[in-house]
Amino acid sequence: MVKQGVIGFSVFIIQFLLVDFLSINMIRPDFMVIFIFYFSLNNDGYKSILLGFILGLLCDLSGVGSNFGLNSLTLSITAYLTGFLNGKYERLLPYVFHLLWIFILALHFFI
Repeated sequence: MVKQGVIGFSVFIIQFLLVDFLSINMIRPDFMVIFIFYFSLNNDGYKSILLGFILGLLCDLSGVGSNFGLNSLTLSITAYLTGFLNGKYERLLPYVFHLLWIFILALHFFI
């Protein structure tokens, strides 16, 4: 878990420092969501939710977001829902799997 925490903190630093340089017409990439999504697909749900909450709390404490706790909530929900997709790629039809992860990402950005 320490290794994933260090990688997550590095993603947070990259998100915090480089996102303004990578924005195109005020559209910015969200590396935190990509990392939490990848981490949740490869690990169990408890670790994913905990890492999503901690990284969201770091984002909230750094002043990146406008509402305190919103990043923690959305990253935890994303990790929780993505945890259901862990190991389901072989059992689900490919278009169903892809529709589910697109729905999870859309839900994250609508919250």
